[in-house]
Amino acid sequence: MKILALETSAKSVSAAVTDGGVVRAYTYQNTGLTHSRTLMPLVDAMLRESEQSLADMDLLAVAAGRLRVLELLLWPYVTAIKSVPVASFIIICLIWMSTRQLAVFISFLMVFPVIYSNTLQGIKSADGALLEMARVYRVPFSRRLGYIYAPQVKPFLLSGCSVALGMSWLF
Repeated sequence: MKILALETSAKSVSAAVTDGGVVRAYTYQNTGLTHSRTLMPLVDAMLRESEQSLADMDLLAVAAGRLRVLELLLWPYVTAIKSVPVASFIIICLIWMSTRQLAVFISFLMVFPVIYSNTLQGIKSADGALLEMARVYRVPFSRRLGYIYAPQVKPFLLSGCSVALGMSWLF
């Protein structure tokens, strides 16, 4: 599983890409500037260095649910995908891709916002009392993910997948 991790709690900012528990790239910057100016160029440079792309990451919605900064950074892209008509994407992508790749890519563009939004809502709806208890007892993130977040996200993810399957079946 590929994870893009961001830390933005202080004036410094750091980012890392892990793949199967192995750190593939790590970067740190302490410029004193706001994260709105430094975070995306930092992430872009780190992803290029590790020969990854943002689309390769598996835990974007989980991270966006925990980090308001990441949610705000992804919001314009998800909104753009939702608002642009599919025909426009098809015409533009016909120039860049073969027809085999086109169907998969367009299906991904139609499905991603639905699953992302539902997963994000599920994570935001996690029980605050349970999360506080897990923090007090220092429960590792992997266990919190499995025992607190997964049951909370499951209904949202299932409804998102059901809608997404119906949308992608059309293509």
